[in-house]
Amino acid sequence: MPRLWILLRKNWIFLKKNRSTRETIALLVSIAIALVGGVWAVFTYVFPVEKPGKVSPKELSGIIEEATKGWIVSEQQRHTIDTLQANLGVNERALTAFFITLGENEVPLEQLKKKLLEIAGHYKELLAQAKPNPDDEPAVAKIKIAAREALEAGQLARADDLLEQLEKLQDSALETRQLERASTSARRGQLAMTQLRYWDAAQHFADAAKHVPEERTDVRLGYLDQEADALLTEGDERGDNGALAASIERYRILLTLQPRERVPLDWAMTENNLGNALKILGERESGTQRLEEAVTAFRAALEEYTRERVPLQWAMTQSNLGNALLALGERESGTARLEEAVAVLRAVLKERPRERVPLGWAATQVNLGNALWRLGERERDSAAGGGGRGSPGGIGRIYAGARTA
Repeated sequence: MPRLWILLRKNWIFLKKNRSTRETIALLVSIAIALVGGVWAVFTYVFPVEKPGKVSPKELSGIIEEATKGWIVSEQQRHTIDTLQANLGVNERALTAFFITLGENEVPLEQLKKKLLEIAGHYKELLAQAKPNPDDEPAVAKIKIAAREALEAGQLARADDLLEQLEKLQDSALETRQLERASTSARRGQLAMTQLRYWDAAQHFADAAKHVPEERTDVRLGYLDQEADALLTEGDERGDNGALAASIERYRILLTLQPRERVPLDWAMTENNLGNALKILGERESGTQRLEEAVTAFRAALEEYTRERVPLQWAMTQSNLGNALLALGERESGTARLEEAVAVLRAVLKERPRERVPLGWAATQVNLGNALWRLGERERDSAAGGGGRGSPGGIGRIYAGARTA
């Protein structure tokens, strides 16, 4: 050991006396660092982080069950959790809160990945908004900081309590802080959407609209639209016909508040959303009135959502119209509605080619296959086997093509 110390000391004295030697060593160290960085870049390119899409719904379900019950997860599950954190851009505590939400709401297996992405999106949007403004009063800033810390800790219920406290504090200065008060209610709405509490979200968005000053119509309409969308989601996913009826009422009010002459594209989107709510409710009810109204709403939207102007929105609304016509045709005698549904869905395929939008093309092909099948049954030629529009052979080829997309 003494000999090693003497050798190191001699080398240090040599480096101090020789500047060029020190510069050479510094250059060699820089080259080594660059080489290590290059090797790491190549390694991460060849072996990228696994995307969330690689996680199977069954594996995700198992992780949710074990993580929410506090069980020790396996090494493979730990790797999957780390991957989800990295790709969703959230910490483990927030991710665990998402798992609890998914488990408590008994989200179907096939919807887990979609809902996890949806929750993460609402959460990150909320987190970006949940920070003090430069002109906030100290008490307001303190609660906002605490709410953000609660969100980062995955304590969603505590974050909601803090935002409720903030609402009450801001009520005292409502006359001068109306927009900020409305924004807080909207954040509670986003938080409720993050937790899949759609009915609560609708109430928060409605409350936000009430607190917007009269002169800020654009802001108020935005909150009312979010309220209607939350009610539609509640009615669609939870089977709540009352929520669907409420969403229909809200969309009709919005149509009067944002007339076609002033905001044609916003008006068309509201007509499309109204059509969706009417179609879903109409499929659950007897009779054809709701379905007739849905067809009327979709046709109205298409007057502004033209293929030349907004091709993607046209294809979306045209597809919705085709499905509404199919539902209507199934309840009516004759073939007129079913034939129209077939024509409408075939037109959609021209704007949703397989090579550009394979999933949209496949979904449309399935809907077209259903329409042709119903039409074939109605015409009583499904057993002909000649490959006609309603024959099992022709329809089978359509379904087979959709499955390969």
